[in-house]
Amino acid sequence: MAYSGEKSAAYAFQGHANTVRSPDEKVRILMIEQDEWHHRTEVGKILTELNAAPSPTREVLQVMIGRVLRVLCPFGGWYLPMYAAWKLELNNIEEYSKAARYAEALALMDVAGRLIHMSEVEKSHADYFGDVVQSHPQPQFPGFELFLNLLDFLIESGKSAE
Repeated sequence: MAYSGEKSAAYAFQGHANTVRSPDEKVRILMIEQDEWHHRTEVGKILTELNAAPSPTREVLQVMIGRVLRVLCPFGGWYLPMYAAWKLELNNIEEYSKAARYAEALALMDVAGRLIHMSEVEKSHADYFGDVVQSHPQPQFPGFELFLNLLDFLIESGKSAE
């Protein structure tokens, strides 16, 4: 999941960076996008080392989710893309932590260490997005909860699909 999830997050961050007004936020989001591409490369290396490959189905699904989120960013104002980014990053922490536990159980300590490091980077991303979301008033307009539910559904769909 992490390999494909990183692509989804990177696509979403491309749209997100184009919607924020603050130059500092834009720079931070673009830096986070680069971290996502780097993590995808690293996970690809790990998969190759383990003679494994990403799920083609998950890859297609995650690309679709990332592109949908990228397209929705201009319509979501400031809050919705920040919220989606926060949720994506929380999901990535969970995925890397779970993968690291599996690697440790198989005595693949180098792999586990690399995955733990990526989980820590994802946590820094989630902390950033969570802090800005929680310090900003939630918009109050008709249909807002529908947008939040749609974002949650998209992200949850990506977690559960095989």
